[in-house]
Amino acid sequence: MAMTSSETPEDTGGTQFSLRRLRAFRALLETGKVTSAARVLGVSQPAVSRMLAQLEDEVGVRLFARRKGRLIPTPEAQVLARDVDKTLTDFERLRRTARGIRDRDEARLRLAVTPLLYQCIVLPSMEAFVADNPDLSVTLEVTTTDTIVERVATGQTELGLASLPVTHPGAEAVTLFRADSVCILPRDHRLAALDVVRPQDLVDEPFIATTRRYPSRHRIDDLFRRAGVPLRVRAETSTAGVACDLVAHGFGVTLLNAMTATAFLGPKLTTRPFAPRLSHEFGFLFRTDQAPSAITRRFVDHLKGAMADRVPPHIAALVEILP
Repeated sequence: MAMTSSETPEDTGGTQFSLRRLRAFRALLETGKVTSAARVLGVSQPAVSRMLAQLEDEVGVRLFARRKGRLIPTPEAQVLARDVDKTLTDFERLRRTARGIRDRDEARLRLAVTPLLYQCIVLPSMEAFVADNPDLSVTLEVTTTDTIVERVATGQTELGLASLPVTHPGAEAVTLFRADSVCILPRDHRLAALDVVRPQDLVDEPFIATTRRYPSRHRIDDLFRRAGVPLRVRAETSTAGVACDLVAHGFGVTLLNAMTATAFLGPKLTTRPFAPRLSHEFGFLFRTDQAPSAITRRFVDHLKGAMADRVPPHIAALVEILP
């Protein structure tokens, strides 16, 4: 069936009967007059007459008879009316469902993020994103990378931000940035006189380490083992903020990625590049078998755009932002 100039692909939808013609049929049943049906549909009288004629051609029977200026439905029209009403009701329900899905997805952001990325990436970027999306509802969980991977893979959260790499078959990773390690120390520390801190410089130096549940701890241990320098671990902690607090109070020095360090440096602390290079990778996690919603895609784009403004000039050489 060819479409008329007054119809769109949405109207026909690949079905035998045009929705516009079915709506015209229902309006004629309810009003009994072409003029009244035209007002209800917001079209011209000739358009209503044409749609009725086309529908009668498709059905193959006469649907209305004229009597004293009114259109009287035939018995065939009354039989057809039951299915037409059900079809249009079901279609309107489908449209409402689709609208509800869109509105729900546009208003709800579900993400899980590590404490480091929450502090240095998500929190500083959230205010502007909420301002651009005033109806936004956020479900935010701050937890470990292992928990984030599990939440994403099982559909309990839609977006994860965590340290990479991850190897779970149910989670797909997309790198956001890479950052080299820096040594964090008090401003008046003897190592502050160096341009670059190396493992040999930390011999017998009290060290603040992350707990062993973090992959970065094992990488640091391996690096110092290869350098032949034993780490003198004075304290272990699970958060970068606590590590920096301990450094500021003279407990020792620590290593953090350069991007994270910017979120926790206070007036008592300074940083120095660390060699050999120890790079850290961070990024987004998505469920492998499910595409992200529109609001999630917008938030990802927002974070990517905000990252460039979040990198201070003095560590620009240590941070690589991926497109």
